[in-house]
Amino acid sequence: MKAEKRKEDTARKIKIGAELIRIVRENSKEVSDELDFTNDLSLLVGALTNHMVLKRIYDQREFLRAEGDKRLNEWKLRNNKKRSKTDE
Repeated sequence: MKAEKRKEDTARKIKIGAELIRIVRENSKEVSDELDFTNDLSLLVGALTNHMVLKRIYDQREFLRAEGDKRLNEWKLRNNKKRSKTDE
């Protein structure tokens, strides 16, 4: 459920980024030719978007790994306590 929500959120952000690039390109035609930064801007927005998406994926993976290790250790500790009580 959460994965689907994240996928939808990422798709929405990508669509917004594409819309932003389109708007900038349309507006640059109306502005003087001296301000020709549309290609650089689109590359910048794309790079930032990709970086943010990859960073979020990496951070989420690290968080889940740490959280999973923590929960696994808690589970092992609880089970060891239960075993030690039953062994006595």
